[in-house]
Amino acid sequence: MQELREKTPVGTGAASGIGRALARRLAQEQMQLVLADIAAQPLAELERELRNGDHLCQAVVTDVSLASDVEELARKAQESFGKVHLLVNNAGVSRHTGQAIWEVPPVDWDWLLGVNFLGVVHGLRAFVPAMLAHGESAHVVNAVSYAGLICGGGAYGATKQALISLTESLLFDLRRHGSEIGVTCLCPGLVDTAIVESERVRPARWKREPACEPPEWVAYRQNIAEATRRLGVRPEVLAEDILQAIRQNTFYLLNEPAGSEIGERLSCLQSGRAPCAPPRPSQSARRLNSSS
Repeated sequence: MQELREKTPVGTGAASGIGRALARRLAQEQMQLVLADIAAQPLAELERELRNGDHLCQAVVTDVSLASDVEELARKAQESFGKVHLLVNNAGVSRHTGQAIWEVPPVDWDWLLGVNFLGVVHGLRAFVPAMLAHGESAHVVNAVSYAGLICGGGAYGATKQALISLTESLLFDLRRHGSEIGVTCLCPGLVDTAIVESERVRPARWKREPACEPPEWVAYRQNIAEATRRLGVRPEVLAEDILQAIRQNTFYLLNEPAGSEIGERLSCLQSGRAPCAPPRPSQSARRLNSSS
């Protein structure tokens, strides 16, 4: 997808982090933006910023875990700008506590799967048929995570590994239907965003009881947040990488060289050995930073 000017992208999770940085970058390409997020106030602020810069922009408050919300997003995008050419399924949440996988309660699984996996499914169902129908150059970006490529990512990593399989299947299905729509499976390492603070946008229907957390959970999350702030890649840098991936039709996009964890996992698959324990968040962050 080479020509972006006056084309329409739809991006979820647009109010912060990677989504916000990419929205600003795509605005520079004179695209007609449709931005979605569950956080109404920062989304409205971004819309106002872009419109003040004379960019065409439509913001839609959207809970991607609800198929009806995503279908309404597609309807409003069509009403505002007509054909959609770029779909960026970027919305994602995390729940870092250090709990064992069997200790994660159903309400947390429902939230993580609802946003990280089903949110993308809803996006594909709502937008891909129309992209196929108009037949113009188009592209889909699914924001996954490096955690989807390695072992031991807990509940969050499980949702991201599922999303990699979904994105690969999307590519195969598009080609099987004779479509050249591009697909990018975005698998970044640490990025300096507020995803560790996802609780701030957790819908009431998935609130945990009791709300207070054990000190060890708080400490675990603070460790990840600190590593992310110190060593994470700036979202603006990743936004530039995503733009190039769209133009070059890159499928797997890692913002860091593939680490030893991926090679070790492949070796284990070939030999039948059990996988090695994953690195601690700060150790993983340090390795990623030193490889850049």
